[in-house]
Amino acid sequence: MWRIARWLLVVCFVGWLCWCGVVRWRSIPHEVADVQRVGQLPSVLPADAANDRTNDLIRVSELLPPLGMFHKFATPEGMQWYGSSTHVDPFSALSGDWTPETRPNLTALIAYLEQDDVVEALDALSKIEHGVFADVYGDGRGFLSSQAKLMTQLLLVRSRYRAESLEDLSRSFDDIMLAYRVAAMMKDSGGIGPYYRSTSAVFTISRSVRLFSGRHKLTRDHVTQLEDWMGSAFASLEEGFAAFIRNSVALDLQTLDHAYTCDERGDGWLVLSSYEHIRRQEFASTRRSGAWNLGSVFFNSRRAVLSKIRAEETELRRSVGMGYVDEALFLRDHAQWPTWNVLDGPFGDRDAGVRSSLMVRRVHAQLRSALIFAAISAYKADFGCYPASLDVLVPDFLKEVPSDPFLAGPMGYRLDNGSFVLYSAGLNGRDDRGTKHKMNREDNLKSEGDFIYTADPGHILETHLRKVDD
Repeated sequence: MWRIARWLLVVCFVGWLCWCGVVRWRSIPHEVADVQRVGQLPSVLPADAANDRTNDLIRVSELLPPLGMFHKFATPEGMQWYGSSTHVDPFSALSGDWTPETRPNLTALIAYLEQDDVVEALDALSKIEHGVFADVYGDGRGFLSSQAKLMTQLLLVRSRYRAESLEDLSRSFDDIMLAYRVAAMMKDSGGIGPYYRSTSAVFTISRSVRLFSGRHKLTRDHVTQLEDWMGSAFASLEEGFAAFIRNSVALDLQTLDHAYTCDERGDGWLVLSSYEHIRRQEFASTRRSGAWNLGSVFFNSRRAVLSKIRAEETELRRSVGMGYVDEALFLRDHAQWPTWNVLDGPFGDRDAGVRSSLMVRRVHAQLRSALIFAAISAYKADFGCYPASLDVLVPDFLKEVPSDPFLAGPMGYRLDNGSFVLYSAGLNGRDDRGTKHKMNREDNLKSEGDFIYTADPGHILETHLRKVDD
């Protein structure tokens, strides 16, 4: 009798699975046109109509010619080529010393920046008022935020060119400020793609400010300009984290709309299973593995995933305003996407809370390091030496000493052998007196050392000539 009962249970369970499959099969679109309609992801978020700069940025992007390739120089005696790439790359031009005579990429970029179309494009960019844009996908040019990030890199290369080759420090600094403005537009545009590209741009721009400050004399007016802009565009850590949460949740909700069907009750099943394929705007007709995933019938219906998104949002918002260590511990324990369910489709295993907290704090640390470097440069131009402490810069050069995003206190600073060391606390949330950071990948809070900010141009990251003995 027990054996018969077990077989009946198995038959009933298999029958129930088949019934669920039939229900789901009838609920999802089958025609290619319908599947494409579900799978297409439009611009990440519509821009604010009153401050929409989408068309302005598209026009600038369309004016910029392709970067193309560069040609190597003839190899002089006693020299050799290091590296093999021949693609013109503005990002790599921001590292290493400014030596166009040994770096054909720099020579090609200078020629590119002097083209009439490029001059017109960057001049048009400087006339665009601050606003937001929809992250539309252009013909062969990628998302508009990718183009905006490229514009910041071109501005920084032109800044180096004007400062190093033309000795035009005023216009060089103007290019840096314009690059910051474009990064702020990306941050404010309401999509997670532009937001991430904005943070990457801020790292690069701030590094360029430190390099500029270390090699050239800035004035108090330059410092005031930087400080006023940072106070309005990147007001606080809390605002930065809140913006990340808004953008992240908005993208999750939009992904939900374009990965799941929706019936009259507001529920539905997974059609697309890959987040990356949705972000790249590929059609569901080519990526329909999710349509055969019965897991969404049992675990991840539209309503179930929506509840996960809202639960994660609630936990993330609870952490806003906490100190770094308390925030890191809270996010690690509370604001993680559940990992036990491997059938999460496009939303899979993530640790958005911890990563976003670190990203926002590191962005603000980069901005504050750039401001302090500029103030130190202006101080040295006036007095011929470095300040004994950051407090000396207040109020003539700074309104206040920027605080450390990882610690309750000011950024770290100390004189060192005729120079100085500027740093923020590392991932352990402690002041380790500017020692080199050593990351513990298993537990960030067990890392050692601090984040140190320098004016070092770094190593050359592109094909270049060097002496045979080097």
